[in-house]
Amino acid sequence: MDFTSRVLTLEQQGAVTTLWLDHADRRNAMGPDLWNDLPAAMQRLAADREVRAVVIAAKGSAFTVGLDLKAMGAMLMQAPEGGSEVLGRQDFYREVKRLQ
Repeated sequence: MDFTSRVLTLEQQGAVTTLWLDHADRRNAMGPDLWNDLPAAMQRLAADREVRAVVIAAKGSAFTVGLDLKAMGAMLMQAPEGGSEVLGRQDFYREVKRLQ
């Protein structure tokens, strides 16, 4: 497969591909790399006519500990572009919608 990621690994066996959350040292925390790479991985799998099923699994002791607050918190709480609290809230809302 021609997909590379620091936090995801694809492993294909016949018609089934396992998408591994592969950042065990961070207990598979969901940070910017995951949110950027996951859509690309799914598009890659959707384009592969041999893939009939995708299993999402995780390496390490935890499937995921959830949102990577260290990475995402800093990103979401950065100063708004115009300095206005209202603009900051709008930026925050747009980022949350993008992540959904």
